[in-house]
Amino acid sequence: MIKLFKNKFMLILISLVVVLGTSSNISAALFKADIQSAAGLVIDAQSGQVILSKNDQQRLPIASLSKLIVIYMTEQKLTSQKLSHTQMVTVSADIAKFSQDNSVANVAMTSHRTYTINDLEQAALLPSSNAAAMALADFVAGSQENYYQAASKLLSRWGINDVKLYTASGLPSGNLENQLSAREVAQVALHLVNDYPDILKITKKQTATFPGTTGQAVTLTNTNKLLNHANGYNFSGLKTGTTANNGSNFAGYATVNGRPVITVTLNAPGEANFSDTLKMLDTVANKTAVTNLTSSTTLTIPNAKTTKGQVTAVAKEPFPVFYDKDGEEPRLSTKIKAVKPTFKAPIKQGTTLAQQKIFFTNPIQNDYLTTQNNIKYIAPKNIEATNFIVSWFRRLFN
Repeated sequence: MIKLFKNKFMLILISLVVVLGTSSNISAALFKADIQSAAGLVIDAQSGQVILSKNDQQRLPIASLSKLIVIYMTEQKLTSQKLSHTQMVTVSADIAKFSQDNSVANVAMTSHRTYTINDLEQAALLPSSNAAAMALADFVAGSQENYYQAASKLLSRWGINDVKLYTASGLPSGNLENQLSAREVAQVALHLVNDYPDILKITKKQTATFPGTTGQAVTLTNTNKLLNHANGYNFSGLKTGTTANNGSNFAGYATVNGRPVITVTLNAPGEANFSDTLKMLDTVANKTAVTNLTSSTTLTIPNAKTTKGQVTAVAKEPFPVFYDKDGEEPRLSTKIKAVKPTFKAPIKQGTTLAQQKIFFTNPIQNDYLTTQNNIKYIAPKNIEATNFIVSWFRRLFN
């Protein structure tokens, strides 16, 4: 009995910790990744469900994956200030000079001409131009120093705290390097593709053109070797990164079992960042299935023009969940609750009437990158009000 009690207590404790958020040190992914990379992760790109992982909470050098942050902040500025991707930017003389340094990834630029934001984003994302990322940091924040502070505040709003960024590009600054965990990189990527999905139109390109220093068109080549790879995972992004002493990194956007996923590999030997990514996706493809959580509930709205005031609320949309296909299907342990104590007709179609927290009876299925979602239950059609007499009678005798 004591052993059984301890086991039940531990299951409850793990469930509580997972549901409280990402600050937990407990990782309950469905599967462990058997890869060469120091860390790895696969998540559902919409819900943030953690499907497979290895050492996903240790902060490691991320190199050019840092550029995903400046890309997010660029898209954020374009949206908030109603600017377009054709906005013209003049790069500083210092950045133009640095862009000529071919000892690191760069695309040559000059301070004597202007570049569109689209030009700079393509240069930063495809061949991983460090100077282009620095130019975007200046555009976003006015200076490199201001950028580090703004980027740290952005990450803090996402729950990624106590991060020190030393460069916008991801290059080392002396002995100091930008570091994030695999989970934190995945969270940055999750925000980027969900808040600004058009960025995938760039990251899925194998090549693009860039204005050369003398006006000629220069070809940019994507460093992502999994684009159009014969693997069936339909990669369309996102970013590679190579550290001087810690190996290669990759954040990918792909499809497995009909669902969009984000992958992360950190500090892989050689090009194992790509082979490890495929190995992780093979594991997910072979060992998981996806089910859509859908349900309905009945509420009583005394003045509704329905039989006895009974109203059916249906799930606004299916909620997809990965699970071990050799294990048990996900079962929610939570109840459906009305969003407010009472409703009064008329009620418009699509109004949210109830919700249910996504929390499963099996704790291993409760690992989500961010706070867990709710299933929303809505009115499937307009709900009309009955007459006063019927409403009064129901209230009196029910």
